[in-house]
Amino acid sequence: MRLKITLHADDNGRLMVPIHYQSLLQGIIYHSLEKDRTLQSFLHDEGFAYQNRRFKLFTFSRLLGPFYFERESGELIFKDKVDWYIGSILPDFINALGEKFLLAGVVKLGKQNAIIEGLQYEKTMEPVDSAAISMLSPITIYSTYEKEDGGHLTHYFHPDDEVFSHLLIKNSIKKYEAFYQEPFNGSISFAPLHVSAKDKVVTNYRKTIINAWGGTFTAERGSKNV
Repeated sequence: MRLKITLHADDNGRLMVPIHYQSLLQGIIYHSLEKDRTLQSFLHDEGFAYQNRRFKLFTFSRLLGPFYFERESGELIFKDKVDWYIGSILPDFINALGEKFLLAGVVKLGKQNAIIEGLQYEKTMEPVDSAAISMLSPITIYSTYEKEDGGHLTHYFHPDDEVFSHLLIKNSIKKYEAFYQEPFNGSISFAPLHVSAKDKVVTNYRKTIINAWGGTFTAERGSKNV
């Protein structure tokens, strides 16, 4: 299930956010669940367990709309309305967010308020055997290695690297098994379809530099055991 939120600035028609604003969006989501402490605590502190991993099972897009970079302030300026998507396999989570946004009518985004102009619920598409997927939220695939001096090195993979698809599929299966609490019986393939250098997204998330990729990918499922 997916929620589409349409926002616009509350004053001069310019919605201003820092370049690396992902943590602001994440904060809005958790803050919006403050009246449902059980759900908020579960998503923030627990999630769905798989061995030593815990998955939150929700995702959110970037702000989608025309913008430019204002060098003087170091901010991104959205000139018009923006769309923001939040998706999850948990309908209670999406419904709780939608109710909160509907009643509030506004969200605090950085230094200013953003008016919620529209809300739209989008049901999950029916299962298909193959699809082309355009990323609303960029994908990051990485491995962390221990260095000789005891530190750690993080290597981010390019979509053309076979390891990229391998690790993404492996992670998807873990999430399936964490949610459904049963083994995944089938096969999945995932490959870049239209991905170029302009689809690379480099962001600073809580003082960590992350490399991620947008673009369009193909996904297929089969019936063989994995």
